[in-house]
Amino acid sequence: MHLVIFDVDGTLTQTYHSKDHSFTRALSRFVPIEPGYSYWGEITHPTDEAVFRYLFEKVSGKAATEEDRAKMQDQLIVELMHTYRHTPNFFDEIPGASRFIKELKEEENTLLAISTGNWERVGRMKVELAGLNPNDFEWIGSDKYPDKPGFTESLINRIKQKHELSRITYIGDSLYDYETSRVLGINFIGIDFLQKGHMNHLTFCPIYADFREIQFL
Repeated sequence: MHLVIFDVDGTLTQTYHSKDHSFTRALSRFVPIEPGYSYWGEITHPTDEAVFRYLFEKVSGKAATEEDRAKMQDQLIVELMHTYRHTPNFFDEIPGASRFIKELKEEENTLLAISTGNWERVGRMKVELAGLNPNDFEWIGSDKYPDKPGFTESLINRIKQKHELSRITYIGDSLYDYETSRVLGINFIGIDFLQKGHMNHLTFCPIYADFREIQFL
């Protein structure tokens, strides 16, 4: 079986964190942090769980509890729905994503999965708001593992318990996604819809603007 794993933000959906402060707005309801606080230079793993753990402890001086985490997830959903009502195109799919997924579903010996830095319930909401069916995929988010290599490997091991995998391809939009695939020794395909050119030096990996350009895996 060929396992195709997708990232969410910037890969399947146009939910770029740099264009929205829903996460820090949600966190500011619980700890005294600026709603537009920029944390990118301070973190190693840009996942919901890693960012939440780091910022909560930095500002409050204590580790977050499960109750804190549940409240944060609930508030993040509220903030994202506010964004959806006022900027609905923020949740659009990356062009061609739905067609590409439909075609993969029709192929024999192909499995689809999502490994996202979002908490899983947040990632599922984003995918659904983009008009995609979250139930088309096996899922893992950053709920239990703050680092993407860790939880992506967990996803792969879970799927291997049910299926014999001959090939694994990860599709993502960031160098963090590429590093994840490199650490795990799996194939990588890049999506650069914003044409930032940040993956252009990966000349040994195919990089596409969107899914309409992908002819085969």
